[in-house]
Amino acid sequence: GDTADVYLHISGDPGTKDLKELHMRFRIVDDDSLPPSFSEFAPGIVPADSSFYITCKITDPSGVFDDGTGSGGQGVYLLWDADGSLANGAHEVTMSSIGAGYYRSDLQIGPHGTGDVVIYQVHACDNDCDGGKISDRSCAFSAQHAVQIVGSTYLVDQPGSLQPKSVYPG
Repeated sequence: GDTADVYLHISGDPGTKDLKELHMRFRIVDDDSLPPSFSEFAPGIVPADSSFYITCKITDPSGVFDDGTGSGGQGVYLLWDADGSLANGAHEVTMSSIGAGYYRSDLQIGPHGTGDVVIYQVHACDNDCDGGKISDRSCAFSAQHAVQIVGSTYLVDQPGSLQPKSVYPG
């Protein structure tokens, strides 16, 4: 478990028997007090008029809990929108494990037009429930990510990579 230090300092004029300062150190016996971590988000760019799945990696020492209920319980889900804000009117899509810690949206998002930007955020809880208490689970959400919708898929060329000697060596 983690160790926590708590310092309490009371300002003002204490009485003769009043406590002016207190320091306590205690150990958190919970074996997993941190929420899941999120990484490896995809895609970043999608061609216009195409639908797409969103994937990411979610890791936690206790594992990731998913009861399939989305925001109605403790399921893995994402919120997305194409108006630049998740604050009101965001769409919810549950996500499912596809193996090795990766999760994919259960439904495709789109299609969208050229120049649109789909923003999203992934939500998940860990599978820590010491003593059978589901309230022991730590839940979190990822940073906000974006998918750029482009008119055509483009290739970034490294200088000289498409010259004949690079394509057909020898």
